[in-house]
Amino acid sequence: MLRKSSRVLKLSAAAVVLLLLLAVPLELRVSGSIQVLPYHNADVRAEIDGTIEEIYVDEGQRVSKGDLIARLSDREYRTDLEKTAAEIQQVRAKFDQLAAGPIPEEIDVARSAVSTAQDRFMFAQAKQFRMNQLFKQQLVSQNDFDAMRELEVTAQNELAEVNSKLRVLLKGSRPEEIQAVRADLTRLVAQQRYLEGQLERVDVFSPATGVVTTPSRQLSAMLRQTVANGGLIAKVHELDTVAVEAAISEKEIADVSIGQTVGIKTRAYPDRVFYGKVKAIAVTTQGSTAASSDSSGTAASTSASAGVDRAATAIRVTTEIDNSAGLLKPGMTGMAKIDCGEQRIFELVTRRLSRTFRVEFWSWW
Repeated sequence: MLRKSSRVLKLSAAAVVLLLLLAVPLELRVSGSIQVLPYHNADVRAEIDGTIEEIYVDEGQRVSKGDLIARLSDREYRTDLEKTAAEIQQVRAKFDQLAAGPIPEEIDVARSAVSTAQDRFMFAQAKQFRMNQLFKQQLVSQNDFDAMRELEVTAQNELAEVNSKLRVLLKGSRPEEIQAVRADLTRLVAQQRYLEGQLERVDVFSPATGVVTTPSRQLSAMLRQTVANGGLIAKVHELDTVAVEAAISEKEIADVSIGQTVGIKTRAYPDRVFYGKVKAIAVTTQGSTAASSDSSGTAASTSASAGVDRAATAIRVTTEIDNSAGLLKPGMTGMAKIDCGEQRIFELVTRRLSRTFRVEFWSWW
């Protein structure tokens, strides 16, 4: 009788355990290692080549978008701009002169020069005529005759030169000359605008709101250093909210979905749990699960391939955590637990074994 009662009790206990396994639900939690990242990571970079003259921020300082971070030296650009402005003034005056053409006073002066040269030439001709008569009578020397002839030729050349200048003035400026000066003026104006734009870029501003994370020592060392266009000056991280990436095994990822609650523990604060929601699930995996293949390209479906370690293959799951207290720092590590909903105890116990049979052993036949 006692044996029968004992058997009944054992069967009843087994039935209760089985009922609990089949009926009682428990929360499924998927875990993975984490890394804390800044929510936004903005690089403060120089927009021109130059020498860093001032740094206005320090490590840990909070800045807003558009705040002044650094200033580059502008001496070289200002010198070039002043030189270009002077050249523009000179070329513009020449262009205006060519476009306007000769003034009446210039033409009157040229005509007066022609009249004077004509008088000189006629006077030289008359003297040369008389000198020629005297030379025939052998009353003057050959040297005197040659000297008078040279004066006549000089007067003739001067008359031809002033006549040519008068004709040029009356025709006005050549179109080709005006076009060349106009092109030179256009080039200088473009250079002036470029230099003005460079001067506007000597002040380097923050592209985002956040906290300066570049070390103070590194910022101080950058003073008087030459930086190229696009060179990094400082980093600004938005840390009021941080992104946390959890590496979840591919065997567990099917249970994870957007909006699920995530608990975070970091190694820096082991007694504190930070909570957030799943915001994104990566579309690619980390690690490698490449199966070996034979020469024909067919995957080897041997027991060895079934034993490939896929634990290293993970999928990044991203959550956002409120960090208004500033406790979480980029680069911190720890663990995450994702609440994936309730499942029966029996399913929780057998889920991994069931997946192994469904995937790994499936290839056996």
